[in-house]
Amino acid sequence: MRYQTVHEDLIAGFPELAEPYRRLLDDWGNFGDEAPGQYIVFSDTYGTQLEVTLSLPAETAGREELLQRALDFGETMLSAPDAAVHDLGIDALAERLGVHPDGRAVAERLGGSSLHAWFAAHRSTNWERPDDGEIIDLWGVRQAISRLLPGTPTHKLPGISYPSSSPDLDSLAVARAAPDGTVMLAAYGTTHLCAVIRAAEVRAKRHALDDLAVHLAQVVGGELPSGEPGVRYRRIPPGERVWNMHRGDERHSRLWVEPWVADALSTLREPILSVLRGETQQVPPRP
Repeated sequence: MRYQTVHEDLIAGFPELAEPYRRLLDDWGNFGDEAPGQYIVFSDTYGTQLEVTLSLPAETAGREELLQRALDFGETMLSAPDAAVHDLGIDALAERLGVHPDGRAVAERLGGSSLHAWFAAHRSTNWERPDDGEIIDLWGVRQAISRLLPGTPTHKLPGISYPSSSPDLDSLAVARAAPDGTVMLAAYGTTHLCAVIRAAEVRAKRHALDDLAVHLAQVVGGELPSGEPGVRYRRIPPGERVWNMHRGDERHSRLWVEPWVADALSTLREPILSVLRGETQQVPPRP
């Protein structure tokens, strides 16, 4: 392995990560076309896969096999002659195992000599680790690996899939044709949400949806009006947690059938849904 091309080894060893990797590269074009570094690539693909798999119950079908593949690949990195690849392996594998409650046991059971040596030299770890339920999956790794975990659909995997990992659909018609097509009124891409509804319910025209998004951003205020509010079409499987789709104290709540409206707009919920469903073209007034 060589540091400059280790991402190619990654995709060859984990073909299921090819699509998440492509999404990462496509988005990275927004940053001056500079290629993402290997630490970013491995953190957001290999690292996410490892954390999600580690956080599953031990009896989950497919978990052990996926972990073994991850540790075998990491062992090759840790024993690579290229010191930069070795250091990347520490960051991508060893340290992630070190901060996970089940990591040391998994390393002892499935790891190779280089990983065992690292743990022997780092018997005490004091790094803080986020809650298992808050694994942020930016590029759809959870969906990509769910097919390798029989009986565990994506929405039952630990973590949250950011809407940017969902396929970006071209139009309302395309979204309506998809069984999990979704309409999102949002600002700053899909970061700040105002309303989320299954596309099958939506009858409003595109201009009405964009106008409604702009209006709702103005009602919420703050930085939202400057975030190019508008309509976005995505595929989001039933039951998936959606980044920043909060319900009261419930963070990143799940999307099933029921439409979602931001808490800050709760008094306008029914007028908002009436516009989305094409029952009226009247933009809901400010509360």
